[in-house]
Amino acid sequence: MAYSLETLEFARLLELVSRNAQTPMGVDRFRYFLRPFTDRRSLETSLSAISETIKLNEEKQVTWSFSGLGDPSDAVAILKINNATLEPTLILEISRVCNQALFARSAIQPEKEFVPTLWQIVEHIRRRYSR
Repeated sequence: MAYSLETLEFARLLELVSRNAQTPMGVDRFRYFLRPFTDRRSLETSLSAISETIKLNEEKQVTWSFSGLGDPSDAVAILKINNATLEPTLILEISRVCNQALFARSAIQPEKEFVPTLWQIVEHIRRRYSR
């Protein structure tokens, strides 16, 4: 498969497509993690999620955006260190990502019968975190 990807100039295609990503995490996902599906079930699930997102936007006018969000992975990694503290700006960065994820969940929840694949993806995002 590697030869086929080289022939199709897959890396250049990913570079072009990554320009449309809304966040640094999206750019990284395109460049480093996006690969052709080898499992039909995964492909069908992803296509269903894309179709449902388009339907939700076109038929119900439900949208969300992750543009302008920073990558919180470094801040989250710091939190895994015992007795570590975060600067307020990093806490705010994590908070923005969490709030946007909760917003997406709350936008999808009323339409969960209409978009079951999307609901399956976001239903486990918890509204409140307890200690």
